[in-house]
Amino acid sequence: MYKVLAVEGIDCSGKTTFIAELRRRLGLSRSHPLIIDRFVYSNYVFERMGGRDRTAVLQEALDKFIANFPLVTVYLDIPTDLAYERMQSKKDDFKYTKEDLDDMKILFEEAFQTLGGVVHKINMDYPERGYRLVMELLE
Repeated sequence: MYKVLAVEGIDCSGKTTFIAELRRRLGLSRSHPLIIDRFVYSNYVFERMGGRDRTAVLQEALDKFIANFPLVTVYLDIPTDLAYERMQSKKDDFKYTKEDLDDMKILFEEAFQTLGGVVHKINMDYPERGYRLVMELLE
């Protein structure tokens, strides 16, 4: 059975870059995990930011997923100042404020507490440690 790696983090935390490097390190193999950029924790955050509370639905989805697939979840922790700086350099039309990013971080912590599950935090000041941790978790 394939393992599933969910990579969570606020906008501009480096999820896409982290996943690309991780895929490079893993290479191509039949045992390669399914890697997803965002999962139910992100849904929780964005639902709450939009003034909605669908905790029960998200909890049920997470519980069903965990019952059927080996899940490894990591959260890329980055200072909101750095994420905001990265966001400003992107050409996207939609940008969050620094305060929105601060709120996202708080809501991610709330999501982890509320929905449960095992979430491994990776300090993006030291991404190499994060890559090593994920490789160990996927063995």
